[in-house]
Amino acid sequence: MVTELLTSIKSGIEQILSEIGFKQIEQIEANSQRVEVITSIGITGDVKGTLMLKTNTRSAVAIANKMLLSIQPNGIGNEFGTAQKEAIYEVTNLFAGRSLNILSEKNIDCNLTPPTIITGNKISPMVCEVTHSADLFFTGDFGYLSIFVGIAKKKS
Repeated sequence: MVTELLTSIKSGIEQILSEIGFKQIEQIEANSQRVEVITSIGITGDVKGTLMLKTNTRSAVAIANKMLLSIQPNGIGNEFGTAQKEAIYEVTNLFAGRSLNILSEKNIDCNLTPPTIITGNKISPMVCEVTHSADLFFTGDFGYLSIFVGIAKKKS
């Protein structure tokens, strides 16, 4: 089930980034970029766990602004303001939602919790009681992002 989840997440992220308008999207082995923005969303149902989008501010702004272009073609700005934070919430929802739709085609039923965002210069996420975890790293004309996937320990 973990392999199916990771494959679905990879496909979902690539599809959404492409639909937002990014042309260069590549999965890479690792990334040592600074993490300044983390958006976390919970997964419930047949698989329980968490999905975290982790990136730097510049990449978060690039992704958010590309998404905002369709509703605010002028005057978006290059800082990580309220509009960009809201757009990153939505991008995380889109990534996770698309990934779980792909997963449902394999008869694995999951739902999402609302996303949470954390920003700062020295942030580090903590995830407790996971049995499986993986990081997926992507780069492209948006900058970079990594996706952490943690599968929760099943309760006995």
